[in-house]
Amino acid sequence: MATWQKVPFDEAFSDITSKAFKIDQSEFLQSGKYPIVDQGQTFIAGYVDDEKIVWQDDLPVVIFGDHTRIMKYVDFPFVLGADGTKVLKPNEDILPLFAYYQLLSIDIPSAGYSRHFKFLKDFTFRFPPLPEQRRIAGLLGRADHLRRLRRYADSLSASLLQSVFLEMFGDPASNPKGCDKGIIDDVLSLSQYGTSNKSNYEKRGYPVLGMTNITLDGRLELEPLSYVEISEKEFRELRLERGDIIFNRTNSTELVGKTTFWNHDFDAVIASYLVKLKLKKNVLPEYFVAFLNMPYYKHLFQERCKKAIGQSNISPTLLREFPVMIPPLSEQERFAQVVRRVEALRRRQAESARQGDGLFQSLLHQAFNG
Repeated sequence: MATWQKVPFDEAFSDITSKAFKIDQSEFLQSGKYPIVDQGQTFIAGYVDDEKIVWQDDLPVVIFGDHTRIMKYVDFPFVLGADGTKVLKPNEDILPLFAYYQLLSIDIPSAGYSRHFKFLKDFTFRFPPLPEQRRIAGLLGRADHLRRLRRYADSLSASLLQSVFLEMFGDPASNPKGCDKGIIDDVLSLSQYGTSNKSNYEKRGYPVLGMTNITLDGRLELEPLSYVEISEKEFRELRLERGDIIFNRTNSTELVGKTTFWNHDFDAVIASYLVKLKLKKNVLPEYFVAFLNMPYYKHLFQERCKKAIGQSNISPTLLREFPVMIPPLSEQERFAQVVRRVEALRRRQAESARQGDGLFQSLLHQAFNG
């Protein structure tokens, strides 16, 4: 059996982030010559055409999301997305793909919006001779490929909803279908901040949703789920009801404004970085969430949010001033039916993905802990 060496993280990796030119999300293109890699869940976040800012040296590298804890293995020329990204280069004794999979095997604790690189730096890295590294990386690579195929299918579902939205209602930037127009204040009956009480993972109190429970494309992820201890009075005031909009008011600039809606039957509340919104009867939650997650609105959020060091904010008062298209309810209901069918498909895909992820995590554990 091959002997494995043990070294501190700083001896296994070099942080070469300072060598990269970083680009803000406001400059991302939907298509272009060169891909942008950031700390978001989507592997390719956008594109640019400027060759002068492309990272082409020291490949492959591992990209680490300091806020999101997401790892990405990049072996092609790319441009680095701004805010919270780290570029890590393994030393010459470590195969980059092997290094990436071992980093994936680490259970990095969640510190909310705080940075997580400090936890990664405490890690002790283990590696065998290069031939054994290649064997392990090859086995994990084949299992990872199957897992990625399932996730790709899920991403197609998100693209489908955006395409259907554009076909039915047109681009919100130009409103080519001539929908009624107003401001968000016209369609809201209530806006309410979440609880500021400290959350826990010991299941004390009620389930509480945080900003990490909302995906960039507007899906609600219930894993991991934390809990919060609040009074019965506060719970009654904050309790989520079906159809409530959940808006991420505070996050990094590229993530602020993530929006979803509550469609579950168990009791839960939201944390203070989120806002609960209730719609008037002239707008359906499926339509409203899709509208706020369109690229046009992502750019509006980034342009108009109040920026501070490390985070940006869109208050409920500011949100109420944003423009909104209000199509006929009959058209919104047609779109909502499409959303429900896509969500049913996503649930089936999610179950398949969970099984694939479980197998992959088992292989990671065997490779690095077994």
